[in-house]
Amino acid sequence: MQKNNDSAATEVVSFMIIMATVMLCVVLWMFIAMPIHAENKEITHNDEVELDMADLKYTLDTLMVSDMQGVRRSCIVALGPMGDKDKVSILPDLSGLQSYGSIVIEKGESLSTSSNVLKITYNSANMYATNVAYQYDGGKLTDIVHEKMLLKRVGMVGISDSNEYIAAVPSTFSTQTLGGNEFAVVIFRLERVEDLSNGSKACVFSVDLEGSFNG
Repeated sequence: MQKNNDSAATEVVSFMIIMATVMLCVVLWMFIAMPIHAENKEITHNDEVELDMADLKYTLDTLMVSDMQGVRRSCIVALGPMGDKDKVSILPDLSGLQSYGSIVIEKGESLSTSSNVLKITYNSANMYATNVAYQYDGGKLTDIVHEKMLLKRVGMVGISDSNEYIAAVPSTFSTQTLGGNEFAVVIFRLERVEDLSNGSKACVFSVDLEGSFNG
């Protein structure tokens, strides 16, 4: 009888040790490993969204330089780590759920009575890594955080370096905003081209913002 009691007690103690070990591993993951993993994901996403914004600029540049009026194009911008295009996972990865971003499409300065500069701004809201912010402003791409121009507007080759293609929207354009941790789809269509008084061209786009997000 005593032997059976000792055996049962041993099993209970062993179970408690196993549970304590599991709980310790969970705590270590939550407070040490998970923040490091999440920070790495956010850093990777920071690089990803810079490439997304550069791709957006080059897409618009192509439409403007080639005068592709009536042609529709779209670009994907990853709002947060959950929206990165290279994300491959069999099991759910919760480390990126706390991080998100937002994208705002609005009209900037007036170019003519019927058009304004197209402005697209991305802002991250990271939990661990340094936040980033990028702005597309009529053709130039700027790193807002570091106050650095990454890509300038496309000049009109063979005319003058001061004459540029400027991405624009109709003066009646209403601001569009989307936030979350997955992705945004920005859809463009070149509607018309206006000759400006300074020799540059205002390429007027219709723009729509769609996407998928959690949170």
